[in-house]
Amino acid sequence: MSYSFASIYDKIYSLQARRYAQLLYEIIEKYYPSTRYILDLGCGTLLIEANLPKKFKFVGIDASSFMLKEAKKKKLKNVVLIKSDIRKFKLRKSFDVVISLNDTINHLLSLREIRKVFKNVKKVLKSNGLFVFDINTEESLRYYLPKKLSNWIVFSDEGRKEVLVYRKFKERKFLIWEIYYFTNNGTIKKEIIRERVYNIKEIKHTLLREGFNILEELLLKKGKVLIVSVFKLNWKKFHKELLNYVGEIMRTLYNTEMVQKT
Repeated sequence: MSYSFASIYDKIYSLQARRYAQLLYEIIEKYYPSTRYILDLGCGTLLIEANLPKKFKFVGIDASSFMLKEAKKKKLKNVVLIKSDIRKFKLRKSFDVVISLNDTINHLLSLREIRKVFKNVKKVLKSNGLFVFDINTEESLRYYLPKKLSNWIVFSDEGRKEVLVYRKFKERKFLIWEIYYFTNNGTIKKEIIRERVYNIKEIKHTLLREGFNILEELLLKKGKVLIVSVFKLNWKKFHKELLNYVGEIMRTLYNTEMVQKT
């Protein structure tokens, strides 16, 4: 077996993915029923896509080669996969909906990194398009105190214990996943995944600063929040920024010309 979180991802999240997919479908039908094209940031193994109608066309982006390898095994014909960092991706296509689920945003360890993602989403989202993402908040830490640690044991098809997933909190800002893989020869391999939890107010403030309007804020389980937002291009602000940009170019050209004359 491949000793990475991707190899056990479906066993852990299959049930949650079905619930998420149903919720996402209801949100799309409510706010943007004509949706056809969806971009998934941090698509993982395509569990969400596998549980949504085939009428949707997806582009899935993930930085993990292991996740993309597992995703390809599903052979979904309505999905295009791209290996990229969600802070740096560049696409020419625009989308009706952009999603980022299953703690993807929490893997970004600063608000600055999150803002980069939000800026990237703006570039590819149609005006009035939806941006839907979930996030573990500071409230989530109440559920991961030492006396409430959640351990998952994943068994192979033969009934052999393969993986132990152990979650804990650290420094009041991070959730640490310690994953132990039990190999066939009896050795143990360890993988650590870090997530940062955020104050929901700072996330909403960052979202609003980038021009998004929040349509819904849904409290899920264990302090996790699902945010449904819409991006509307502010033409007045865009026009002002465009004039400022053109003015800067004109001043630069003028100053260059004056230097050449002297």
